[in-house]
Amino acid sequence: MRRISLFALLALLAAPLYAQTESVTYALPSTTLRVEVEAVRTHFFAGPYAAYAKKYLGIDVREKDGKHTSLTSVSVEPLLEADMSARYTVPATRAAEQLLTLSAQGLVSFASENVNSAVKWRFSAPVAADFSSVGVMDAQTVERRATWKEVTTDTSFTRVPVYEEVQVDKTVDQLAREAADIVLKARKERFNITVGNTDATYSGEALGAAISELTRMEQEYLTLFIGYSVTEPVVRTFDITPVPGRLEYPVFRVSDVVGILAPSEGPGTLYTLVLAPEAISAPGGTDSEAGRTTSGIYYRTPAICTVSLQSGPEVLVRMRTPVYQLGEETFYPLVTNNKK
Repeated sequence: MRRISLFALLALLAAPLYAQTESVTYALPSTTLRVEVEAVRTHFFAGPYAAYAKKYLGIDVREKDGKHTSLTSVSVEPLLEADMSARYTVPATRAAEQLLTLSAQGLVSFASENVNSAVKWRFSAPVAADFSSVGVMDAQTVERRATWKEVTTDTSFTRVPVYEEVQVDKTVDQLAREAADIVLKARKERFNITVGNTDATYSGEALGAAISELTRMEQEYLTLFIGYSVTEPVVRTFDITPVPGRLEYPVFRVSDVVGILAPSEGPGTLYTLVLAPEAISAPGGTDSEAGRTTSGIYYRTPAICTVSLQSGPEVLVRMRTPVYQLGEETFYPLVTNNKK
């Protein structure tokens, strides 16, 4: 919706409006509270050898994949908008000059123009575990197997072994043991280099490069046991337009599995917007049909509200802001005086 600023509105009204015989349509202001939520989703992928971490490395690790969402930032921004359900028409005579004194109290837009605005969709590509680049161990091994063959002699039958080498896939236990051996060897070699307990001599950059490479190798193979995490940012925006008689509004939910959700999109911790008006007056102007011609103008004086975004006793944001549609609607008569 197009919104005309106060200064632009004053400039338009400062023109010789009273010389016209047409009518001017205006809308009363309303307040929309825009809640922007930023979070970080963490995807944890357990290592393929997590079940053997205690056996071969003596460490306890997570053995199952998991997801977690944590809030990083929440903001509430009040936006002034034209309330298209409360539109009025006033004759554009000289008396309409008095409109200028009320511009700050509710003259937001002319007519009923609706301008389409771009819609931006945000989405994140699905994240999946990938351990394909970790480790250089051979997944297969060669086993020597014996088969028995009967050999006929002059007097009897004799069974003799026949040996052959067969290539077979290694078990997960074998692969885990080999990965653990590499981790332990890397640690031992790094220790020996650091204390000088090695036949090779390292100094300067060579020493740092050797230690860095051993550390990289250790961490790479250790990932097969302890797993790794991937984080992704999540940003969602929710608009809440308060209505008279209602002071609490569910805004969003936080789900570990899915992320940030609208209240109706699924389960999760619910966050609610709570308004506490300092003074609430019943709206005036019973003849508030859109486009009704009057001999005066209607305007709104906002209610000052304390706005809290909370989940149970936890309060994320608390602020004071005017909310126009919860305030008082008043009629101001125009004086038809053609004298300058």
